[in-house]
This record gives sequence, structure tokens and C-alpha cells, in this order.
Amino acid sequence: MVGALGLAGSANAAPAAAATTITNYAFQGWAYGTYANVGLAGVSSSPTAYSWLGCTRRTGIIRDRSVAAANVPNPSPVLKVGAVASRSRTYKSGRTVGMRSTNRVASVRLGAADGLNLSITGLSTTADAHARSGRFGTSASFSSVDIAANTGTPLDDILNQVGAGVGDLIKQLQKATGNELTLPGLGVIRLGKTRKAAYAHHAFANAVALNVTLFGLDGHAGGSDDVNVTIGRSFAQISDDVPSAVMAGNARVLEAKVLGGVVTAGPISERSIPCEGTRGVVRKSATVGANLLNLNAVVAGVAQARVYGVQQSRGRAKAWTEAALADIKLGVGDSSLQVKGVVARANVARSAKGRIAKSTAGSSVASITFGGKAYKVPVPGQTLDIGGLVKIQSMVKSTTKTGITVTALRVTVLGDQTVVVNIGVAKASLRRT
Repeated sequence: MVGALGLAGSANAAPAAAATTITNYAFQGWAYGTYANVGLAGVSSSPTAYSWLGCTRRTGIIRDRSVAAANVPNPSPVLKVGAVASRSRTYKSGRTVGMRSTNRVASVRLGAADGLNLSITGLSTTADAHARSGRFGTSASFSSVDIAANTGTPLDDILNQVGAGVGDLIKQLQKATGNELTLPGLGVIRLGKTRKAAYAHHAFANAVALNVTLFGLDGHAGGSDDVNVTIGRSFAQISDDVPSAVMAGNARVLEAKVLGGVVTAGPISERSIPCEGTRGVVRKSATVGANLLNLNAVVAGVAQARVYGVQQSRGRAKAWTEAALADIKLGVGDSSLQVKGVVARANVARSAKGRIAKSTAGSSVASITFGGKAYKVPVPGQTLDIGGLVKIQSMVKSTTKTGITVTALRVTVLGDQTVVVNIGVAKASLRRT
């Protein structure tokens, strides 16, 4: 089933030009058409038509993404998804400023055209978070144009009425089946939901249209080869209290990717910095004993991701992210790689004059052992090659004007398929707008 997620889609990106205005708020949002993950621990595909708009104080920023129907990666032959279009934008209308994300999926069909199936056309989601004169507001919704059903259940007569849509399906499913519909041997469709909230200093809105579980080869729910698919999602967020800098970054303890494909495993223990920072409080996520893919091939010990960010006076700010892993084992038997004491840390600080100081102080790798033999941790810029089987790099860094990213250890496993495993990734940046 991992291969089923590896179908590559193509996306067209056309950010539109618009007049921008700098505000006292920070905006963030995104939308996508489909996102799939397998029951096996950690395996997922990349989102399609992903209109990510990172933290910014500017209105008038637009991100458009679209994927033609022929290029939408369908994670299973029994699920067919049509063209996808997503847009995320910041806006100003009078005294109102906000973030709005929208997604539209032309069509979704679960099941074969000549068998049991449920088809939905014109699926859309919208999420909006805004502020007016210091007061926050939100809205979130999802809808469809039409539904056609051949499910072999009494719902068919209701859903095949002209103009029946997601609202009708929600009502009927809530009455009869608890908000989900099972197509025997194929999968389960669950109607999406909205969530929104406005607080003293921030607000967010989230809308999901559909959640689909595709059964594996056994044709029943619960197997490790089931595929879970989210179809149509939009998210928007706004926050205040960004007097000095907009913050961005995250810490990811472990992630793996097959080169040339869209299949990823992980990340394990991930944490992001909010646009406004953490108000001087360390926030963390921890995992103990993660077993990637449930195959005992990648087993991690205590993993922790931590982030910190604080706005200071006179335009100053500082932030850091840290990913730490006590130990990890890759592979089994005599060819297993063991690594201990991995820490990746990215530090950024903004001075009153706007200068950004960047460092990876606090990053380290304690030890590397392969097949029971200890190896010296390679210095940055050098590669440790172990028998043409594994290549290891340490403290892989990249910098921009506003931030820094460090990967404490990058392990490239060579073979029929080259797999890159990043152990400890930390990223942090500070921008005025």
C-alpha cells in the first residue's frame, strides 16, 4: 500500500499580485484537496494543491495551487478524485483584516462506476479568521453541489433527489448511521466537520469536507493496509501581539522519505512556533518508543520537540526550536545502525537595529554504531560512508537572511530505493513583516 501513495501529482502555482498593507496582526493559512496516510505507522502522501501561506503581517498576499483531474494522485483504484483548486489569501476590507482559505474539489467517487458507489460533485470548504477594531471573528463551512448514490441502502432514494447535497447526507447519516456510510468491501465515508474559535489574542477556523477510509486487501476496516484520506480542507488563523517580529519554524525529531517519490514516514514528535511566539513559555511534544512502519526497522527511543519564542522591547525578539532523540535503531541484525544522543537546535535573535543573529549552538550527536562497531561522528561538511550501504552527514545547515535550519544527522540508505532519514531537524526564523 505504500506504493499506492507514491503516484506523483503536478501542481500549478500562480501567486497573484496585489497591493499589500502591513498590519499589527500575524496571519497564517492553508488549504489542500487530498491527504492520505496508510494504517502503517507514519506513512503518508504529500497534500495535493497545497496553498500554504506562512506567517506574515501583510494583507494582499495570495497563494493559488491547482491540480488537473488527470494528475490528482488517487491512493486507491476505488477512490476517484477530480480537479482540485486551493487558495489562501490575506485581505483588508475597510477596518477588517483577515486570513481566508478555500478549497474546491470538482468530484469525488468512492466505488466503481458500474457498481456500488457514492459520487459527490462540487465539494468546497472555506475557513476565515479576521479582526475588526481589535475584535476577532471566524467562519467555517463545507458544502457540495450534488450527490449521486448507488449504495444499496435506503439512503439512495433520498440522495438521488435533484439538488441533494452534503447537507442532506449529513442529516440522513446522523439519523441512520452515526455520521458515516459504509460501502461493503470498499470503505467508509465520514462527513467532515468545522471548528472555529476566537480568543483574546488569536482566532482560527478549520473546515474538512470528507474523511474516507479505504479498506485494504481483506475488504474490512481495521487492517494495517487501510488508507485514510482527508478530502477538502481549509485552515485560517490570525493573532495579535507581534510588535517586534513574526516568528516561524518547527522541530521534527524523525522523518524519512523515498527519493523521487511523495511517500514520507513521520515526522515523529513535531512542534511548530506560533506566528506570535510562545510568550516566553517552552512548548513541547514528546513520543516514547515510536516504531516507524510497525516493522521494527526504525525504532526510536524518547523523542522530544521543543519550541520557544518571545517578543521583546524596542523591536527585539528571540526564538529557538529543538529536536532531541535519546536513541534510535535503523535496520535489524548485523547491519543495524544505532545512534544515541541526537540534538538539533536552531537559534535566532533580532536586535533593535533589525540584525538577525543565527546559530546552531546546542546541537550535538553523541555516538554512531553500525553492526556493533563504533564510528566517529563526521564533522560538518564531511560524509561517513559505511561499506557503500549507508552514508551519514552531521549538522547539515542552511541559512537565509531571516533564519536557519539544521539537520543533526542525515542518513542515506542506499539500495533499490534510496531512502533519506533525517534525525533531528530544527528550523527557526524572525521577520519584521
